[in-house]
Amino acid sequence: MNFSRHLHIAAFMILFLNMLSCDSSQKHIRDAVTDDTYTVEFDALNDYLRKGYFERADSLILKLTDLARQTGDDQLRIRALLMKAEIHQNLRQAQSGIELIENARDLIGTSGTIRQSIQSDILLSNLYMMDGRTSESLRLIETALDQARQIRNSELIMSALTSKAVSLSATYNYAGALETYIQALGIFEEEGGDTNHKAIIINNIGMNYHNVGNYEEALDNYRIAYSINHQNGNLKELGTNLNNMANSLKILGRLEEAADSLLSAVALEPNANMNSRMIRYYFNLGSIYGKAGNYDQAGYYLHTAYEVSRDMGFLPGIMYTASGLASLYLETDSLHAAKQFAVIARELAEQSGNLVILASMWEALSKIAESTGETTAALAAYKEFHAWSDSLNKLTNARAIEEVRIQKDASLTQTENELLRRELAYSGDINRKQNQLLAILTAGIVITIVLLVIAFNSRRKLKLTYETLASQSAEISRKNRQLQQLNRDNDTLVSVIVHDLRNPLSGLLGAIELVQMNLDSDAESSELLALAYDNGRRLKSQIDELLEVTSIDKKNINGESVVIPVQPTVQDVLKIYRHSADKKSICIEEQLQPLLVSTHKDYLVRIIDNLVSNAIKYSPKGATISVNTSFIGASYWQLEVQDEGPGFNDWDKENLFKLFGRLSGKPTGNEVSTGLGLYTVKMLVDKLNGTISLESEPGKGSTFICRFPGVVDSAPVFSNTADQAAI
Repeated sequence: MNFSRHLHIAAFMILFLNMLSCDSSQKHIRDAVTDDTYTVEFDALNDYLRKGYFERADSLILKLTDLARQTGDDQLRIRALLMKAEIHQNLRQAQSGIELIENARDLIGTSGTIRQSIQSDILLSNLYMMDGRTSESLRLIETALDQARQIRNSELIMSALTSKAVSLSATYNYAGALETYIQALGIFEEEGGDTNHKAIIINNIGMNYHNVGNYEEALDNYRIAYSINHQNGNLKELGTNLNNMANSLKILGRLEEAADSLLSAVALEPNANMNSRMIRYYFNLGSIYGKAGNYDQAGYYLHTAYEVSRDMGFLPGIMYTASGLASLYLETDSLHAAKQFAVIARELAEQSGNLVILASMWEALSKIAESTGETTAALAAYKEFHAWSDSLNKLTNARAIEEVRIQKDASLTQTENELLRRELAYSGDINRKQNQLLAILTAGIVITIVLLVIAFNSRRKLKLTYETLASQSAEISRKNRQLQQLNRDNDTLVSVIVHDLRNPLSGLLGAIELVQMNLDSDAESSELLALAYDNGRRLKSQIDELLEVTSIDKKNINGESVVIPVQPTVQDVLKIYRHSADKKSICIEEQLQPLLVSTHKDYLVRIIDNLVSNAIKYSPKGATISVNTSFIGASYWQLEVQDEGPGFNDWDKENLFKLFGRLSGKPTGNEVSTGLGLYTVKMLVDKLNGTISLESEPGKGSTFICRFPGVVDSAPVFSNTADQAAI
């Protein structure tokens, strides 16, 4: 769905280039179409393409092609062929479009211009990407971009950058696509142009910010695009902007704003005309209302979208709305209806090869069968769910590996082009110097001999210098590529390994649960199954913790702060560790000043949890742990966790907050340590704009001190408690 949206902007850019006037002030060659009748025809054709009237445009192109054959006007024929290829691109007819461009390139090679050659490369790159030929698409667009830069044609550079961004988005390289779109926007700002095109670029920048998880930045760009489209009266794109805003607002949890945005998009449709856009708006409204717990409204919008999709024969709409209805009815325990719609969505997903819907519907069918007591059917559906989930993960991993390979090939091509340009520049310098020497020969034999000697020495030194610089540059580039490749490979490998471990473990735990539910009372077998289940959960917990750390590191928490009381928050965490402390006869003392603070509650709870857990884990039996909070002035407050554990030496302090850090101290009760606890604490403290410090000496215990901003209210009253052997 994103790919189609991004591809629209590439088609718009090609159209934009064909619409450019060809007066003598421009640097590219004038097209050989000067007859007023042809000008009128092309103006009408450009208008049809902008409005999406492809049948009318195709009829006009046939007329222009006949005229070109009758008059022998190759330029007219080339322009008509390029516009015909644009129509195939917009109609997603990749194969026929590719054949058309390949035929047109032969004619361009004999009678066309360099500008038309670059245009055909850009179009062909888009069609390759549509046809799944990712590597060829990226290589071709890099070549087109390089040629456009050589002739310094800003319109072609902008068009090539836009198409490159489309290709990068299609290969899930959203960061690269975002950077490329921003480059295209920069050129647009310098050169000017159609503001409708500017709005599309900015909207797609927002989509890529959304895809990389920067939802606030995505919203800012959607609003800018909305403002431009509002000024231009572009109702269709206004609806697209509002729909995209709703998607980001939904993920941010701002459900009421998301619903209002979609209702505004619905209101923009003339006469409430039900079309594919309205189906998308209604589906998203149903999803938002369902998430908000307003099941009646969710059911209304999803059912309406489903019925309209079915009347139109719009299979994607039927599939998505049926999956939404299945999830809604499962949530409200309407199991018969949930099963009916889940089967419909699953069958359509099988036909279209949509692995995401397939996996989610098999999971829904498994839960429905389990709820109705159909154990065999539940187990079968559960197996299907994990089979399709594994297929989806393998496909995602394969795409990630392909992306790494494609980026490597593109980087190699760019480096080769740069070396070629340097070689050509060097050759040009040598030729100029030789011409100068030949001109000076007329001044006399003596001067000629002297100049020849100088030229020889100069050439030798230049060559040596060039060879040295080229060798150094190549070595630096090679090492940089190796380092970048190692980093990408490392990230990809970690992601693949962790995901591939988690899915089989989830399947194993699910299977054990089903066996436990149906197992006869065999004490020994039950004990072994319980042991297997506990060990599986323990390993999955460690994997989930690693994934959670990665997720927290990437997440932007701006706007998620709430005002909470510190004292009960800390006490709630301490209650959790009553049993652990009791087992080791540990006394936990607390001295908590009542405070109201503005913070991210979940992150603060996680910090307290990790520090207290570590204190219990590394303290000996009979020890005392102190947990204190206090107001320290200037809207700052302080959390202290003190233990009587082994303390930290200098080496420990240097490696204290490193990922997977293994320190000298060992748990006193054979507890498990993942090496992620203090790393996670440091990361969360930083996200809360706080600081963390340690006071410790070997053998004398430790005190972790966290300081945070955000005090809303404080009171000079303290709570002092000490519950022996617990809290």
